[in-house]
Amino acid sequence: MSGAYNLPDYCAKYFEYKVLDKIHGQPTLEALVKLFRQLKRNSQKVPTTLGGGQLGYLFLVLKTRTYTSVPGSAPVVRPVDPGNLSPTPNPIPPGPVLRGAAAPVAPPLTAGDIATQNIAHDERRRQYNECQAVEHALLNQLTEAIDDEYLRPLRNVHTDSITDPIPDILDFLQNTYGKLTTGQLKAKEAEVDDTVYDPSVSVDSVFNKVQDLQDICTLLGKHKTDTQLVDMSYLIFQKSGIFMDSLLRWNKKASVDQTFTNLKSFMRNEYLALQEVGGLTVNNSILNQANIAQQINEIKEHQDHVALNLKNELADNIMKSLKALNMGNENISPSFHPYGLGPAQQYHSYMN
Repeated sequence: MSGAYNLPDYCAKYFEYKVLDKIHGQPTLEALVKLFRQLKRNSQKVPTTLGGGQLGYLFLVLKTRTYTSVPGSAPVVRPVDPGNLSPTPNPIPPGPVLRGAAAPVAPPLTAGDIATQNIAHDERRRQYNECQAVEHALLNQLTEAIDDEYLRPLRNVHTDSITDPIPDILDFLQNTYGKLTTGQLKAKEAEVDDTVYDPSVSVDSVFNKVQDLQDICTLLGKHKTDTQLVDMSYLIFQKSGIFMDSLLRWNKKASVDQTFTNLKSFMRNEYLALQEVGGLTVNNSILNQANIAQQINEIKEHQDHVALNLKNELADNIMKSLKALNMGNENISPSFHPYGLGPAQQYHSYMN
């Protein structure tokens, strides 16, 4: 290979997060979402011309169908190992072949032709090696952030290495340790829908909530479209009653310009404009209702947590009592019980 080069330490040179937040113990969905977000940022920090160069190496972290739905993305053909250079002959010149004339012959490769092909081959190899190195750096970060006990099912029994693509690893972790029921996901969506915008904070507080939900949905394989993100944010601002004129101006924009990214930029400018003229006020009753709803949710979550702890404690005590009962009656026939039920059956009957 004529173009010798050294690959840099991509983590040290480019990554925003040099070390991902460590997850101690079994991963939770919230912890996985945080890792997912950090991996997305790191992957986009390495410049590349692949996919138009707008999103860096984000395609290494997202599933293909999710990546292609990201605004500004372009199809990416992942580089493959070009192998050793085998010069391609020049094409045969086009044109009619006269009767009796010898078949046209491709002109021989010149030293310049071979040098040009060599440069192109070197670039293909550089892109391949770089893509491999960036993926390896991201994978190293991911495996170091999670206790090995939870990654062992992914390790090759012969090499003890993990070779799965990063989206597949995240998919495994989410399905195994961070799964949400449909009802739980609906509750999180409802929590965002019920958000009441507080004008004392930036409009980014709304967009951050929407983006947090999007990251959860993406890990769950239920990625929301850009239009859905716009609609969720729009309705929150509409409920506040502050930005009605702003939203009217937004509605007049061409549909192609009504993207989530553009809405964030647009609303930031509108917020600053209203801030200058003292127009950032909201109906106190709306905020009071929001605060009451939040307090109710917090109380309910606390009650659910206490109830779960009590249930677990009760189950533990019952099991200990049944175990002691079994030890005290070990000479009694296992089929005998004063109520016709075995201790384990009684326990399950009681708990159900």
